[in-house]
Amino acid sequence: MTPLAVIFDFDDTLVYTNVFYDRLRQVLFDEMERLGLSFREQWPEYLNQADMANIARAGHLVPWAFPKGMRETGEYFARLSGVELPPGAADRFEEIGWSLYDMPTPLMEGAEELLKGLQGKLPLYLLTVGDPKYQRPRVERSGLTRFFDEIRIVREKSVQVFRDFVQEKELPPEKTWMVGNSIRSDVNPARLAGLNVAFLNVSAWSYDRVEPVADYHTIHHLLELRELIGL
Repeated sequence: MTPLAVIFDFDDTLVYTNVFYDRLRQVLFDEMERLGLSFREQWPEYLNQADMANIARAGHLVPWAFPKGMRETGEYFARLSGVELPPGAADRFEEIGWSLYDMPTPLMEGAEELLKGLQGKLPLYLLTVGDPKYQRPRVERSGLTRFFDEIRIVREKSVQVFRDFVQEKELPPEKTWMVGNSIRSDVNPARLAGLNVAFLNVSAWSYDRVEPVADYHTIHHLLELRELIGL
């Protein structure tokens, strides 16, 4: 089916993101080890749960969830280990998390080639979750803004967000494609809103791993999208 428009996700769809979370987790864990904290085998899962608990507490993805989870992880295992943290250590844990938003935004393989090939053939939109204060600079650093007819940063991707978007742009849902790597944020709400979905099957974190609510198409490389949509 030749599409009328394509909507793209940003993080871990067009640019690598999870790799930087992994790097910063390792920075935190190295710092905790240097301070003599114990129970290292438990650190990754505790941090993951703390991160998701902060998101659940806020009700949506928030920029402070990961940095706060980093602080909470360091403080918890310091108490568990009977180690008194030196002044400023907890702040340092959190600062490591906040540095995520200053990280580079390297392009996923095939991202620029795909967008160049689609540009001018149909409208291209970027729909990404985040706080504009942090997400807008990251999108701009990617160098991809020139390809999109519109870039929209939303608090969450809900069914209503997709319905409102296609209605505003006068796009028939059945001729509109969503491309993203998250079952939770891309596949499920877009499919429930009647859009076609190309799920980019790359690594995802626990938050994204939910059961799909409807069928969807799977791609393993961005350039596979061209054949899928017939362009």
